[in-house]
Amino acid sequence: MRATTPAGAPHAPLVDPMTCATTYAAGLQAAVTMASKSVKASTNTTRHRHVSDLIQWLQRMQISCNMQTVTPEDLAVYITTEFIPKHAGSDATNGQQVTAPGSVNALKSMLSTEFAMMGRSGEWDAETLQGNPTQSDLLRRLTKGYGTDAAEQGYEKKTAVPITQAEILQLLQYLHQKQASQTGTNKLLSIRDGLAICISWQSCFRGFNAGGVRLDNTRLPTDGSKGSAVPFLLHCAHSCSSTPQGLDSGTSCHPRHGKLWQQWVGMQNCCCCC
Repeated sequence: MRATTPAGAPHAPLVDPMTCATTYAAGLQAAVTMASKSVKASTNTTRHRHVSDLIQWLQRMQISCNMQTVTPEDLAVYITTEFIPKHAGSDATNGQQVTAPGSVNALKSMLSTEFAMMGRSGEWDAETLQGNPTQSDLLRRLTKGYGTDAAEQGYEKKTAVPITQAEILQLLQYLHQKQASQTGTNKLLSIRDGLAICISWQSCFRGFNAGGVRLDNTRLPTDGSKGSAVPFLLHCAHSCSSTPQGLDSGTSCHPRHGKLWQQWVGMQNCCCCC
């Protein structure tokens, strides 16, 4: 059945094929560019580099496949014979060259994204050779096993460096300067972030009291209200003289515990809403 134009409806002007093709190509390129912004540009660059390295390796090894046909076995050989040996860093424990397990996991994630973007998505099916080759039992066991192997070689996972009070103060100062030029919702969000940082820091010293903070704990920061963990937790330098209800009268309160809160409230001159 042929499509018909409703009576009275205006007829769309015909566009020549060349214009149609050009418009479609431009629209597709715009869509690809927009989609690429779903992640940071640096992430795209890193992913493209990993893909390029894999393709070059496949060519050097004369393996007759490409990104559309590469298998989990191909990736396993690439990871164990090419990627791991060439991405080793110096281990702080005994000086051995050990590639971090996180680097292998990151490679797997990058390649998985690339395959998904090419239409190779879903669990790998060894019978039909369909799906994402990184989502296979072999690759899952390989990356998990490498974590054990790296540890046996002397790799030790490094923990994050704790943030210092001086760094926290610098961060609060940055947020204060930022919100000074903001208005409306953005200003409130910056102030909220500052309050969240304060309470997170103070809870390191007053973790037990932090458990008593509730959504209805709305207090002026200088009203000395009792019955809430907020004045003691966040403004203890001003409330040491009177112990909030539910706290042991012998509980110590050092002025430094409230320093960040005092500075932030002093910056904002606003109410505390926790």
